[in-house]
Amino acid sequence: MLFSNEEMKTAYEELIRKESPSGAILGAFIGSIPAACVYLLIEDIRIAAILLFLLPPLIVGVTAKFLGKTHKAKHRIPVGLIAVCLHITGCLYLELSPLYYLLTPLIFGISFVSARIHLNRVDEWALEFLPILEFNSDSDGNAKRSEEINARKEKQRLIEMERQSDVYFGIPSNLPKSYREFRNLPTEAKGFYFYLGSDGIEVIEQFLQSEYVNQVERLVIGDSTYALGSGLKYDKITEAVSKVNFANVKEFSLGASELFCNAHCVFGTIGDITNSFTGMPKLKDLYLGGAFELHKPLYFPELERLTIQLDDYYTCVNGGPIAQATLDNLLKSRFPKLKEVEIDLERFEEDKEYTLVDSFLSELQTPNLTQLEIYGSFKSGEFERINHVVKMNNKQVNLTLAESKYE
Repeated sequence: MLFSNEEMKTAYEELIRKESPSGAILGAFIGSIPAACVYLLIEDIRIAAILLFLLPPLIVGVTAKFLGKTHKAKHRIPVGLIAVCLHITGCLYLELSPLYYLLTPLIFGISFVSARIHLNRVDEWALEFLPILEFNSDSDGNAKRSEEINARKEKQRLIEMERQSDVYFGIPSNLPKSYREFRNLPTEAKGFYFYLGSDGIEVIEQFLQSEYVNQVERLVIGDSTYALGSGLKYDKITEAVSKVNFANVKEFSLGASELFCNAHCVFGTIGDITNSFTGMPKLKDLYLGGAFELHKPLYFPELERLTIQLDDYYTCVNGGPIAQATLDNLLKSRFPKLKEVEIDLERFEEDKEYTLVDSFLSELQTPNLTQLEIYGSFKSGEFERINHVVKMNNKQVNLTLAESKYE
């Protein structure tokens, strides 16, 4: 994260100390005095220029900003209403055409926006993330469940599904009705989706120290099209996750790039995943988005679906290729219940040529494999050889081999 908890706490306390909703209203009334003079000026010089009508709400808003120093929308609504009342009064006084009353929404908008104080980067992060950083807030500093997170921001970016078992960090609350803003972190939450990029590491570390790790079943760590998190280097997050036991996690995504609109993905680096899954004995669905390292074969007793993606064909934002040794160790791992596999190694202008380990298709390693999709640059004749190995092993596998998934 760009700022420490202490920096955000100091910034937040300073914002609250300076904020004065009553001062904003008082400032709006005081600003109405010089603003009213503008209407007198319009009457005196007989000018009905629209630009002059935009000056009073600006005066009202700036004065409210100076005295109120408020950042919350609900505290600026009265300022907008005062500017609107002044505008309507001015129009009545000048006996103007009804057309001038159509400026009312614009008048409200100008005063509403101009009344908001400027927030620097640390202020924005403090308002965004400080309410989240309370997974372990007891007096001794020991980790414990925080059943309530007080909402200190008018538009808090903490979202839950209607079923109240999945919570989302890093997406706005003005989403379709299947999502809704929450004020208290649900005690029964079983799905945690962190769309904060790798810059959200402190939030995730707080989560990893909480008791929620004992009940979470769906865990997603990545970014999204809302781009609230800018970092794509998940190495430290991967290391932190590898030190925690997730007794009930069944679905795990690392380096995900979630699309909430018609867009494309971006990928970075995940780091060393060698020890990341030893604490996930019930893992059934694994997604890895981005370049990673694996230094030895692993054992996945319950895994049924594996998906790997290094790049997006459109954005071409990626963390580089994986090594042949990493691919070998992955394919030498044991997957007694694995059914579906998609390994997409394609990268823009990729010049790395891979080979596939034969034993991956053996009855010992993948006895239940039914679907295998492999994309990327492989050595000449490698795809033909894989086809031959499948036939030799009498595998009933739906096999797809291609350089690109989008050919």
